[in-house]
Amino acid sequence: MIPFKILDGAMGSELIKRGLTLPKYIWSAEANMNYSELVLQIHREYIDAGADYITTNTFRTTPRAYLKTGINSKKARQMAKNSLMRAVELAKKSALPTTKIIGSIAPLEDCYRPDLF
Repeated sequence: MIPFKILDGAMGSELIKRGLTLPKYIWSAEANMNYSELVLQIHREYIDAGADYITTNTFRTTPRAYLKTGINSKKARQMAKNSLMRAVELAKKSALPTTKIIGSIAPLEDCYRPDLF
């Protein structure tokens, strides 16, 4: 019998549930920089609940997502890099020695819009 592994749950939904208003385009990625303790807490709660795998909060940490906020290309690349690196750092900080860390990235264009497909 193959042992089952448990994945964590959503990050963005948890951030909203806890009172954050997520900005357009970069959604939960901004939380890595401005609400890192909350991101860390959510990771730890998933681990405490039995998650074997946690997902980095990197769903919208791409320069493409940051460009949509109206900033220039250089700043978008830097902000995306900072947010991505912080997401990985927070996941590692929350993980137990046995916890596996996996990444997440959104589709190129806005997801959850069936009219785009």
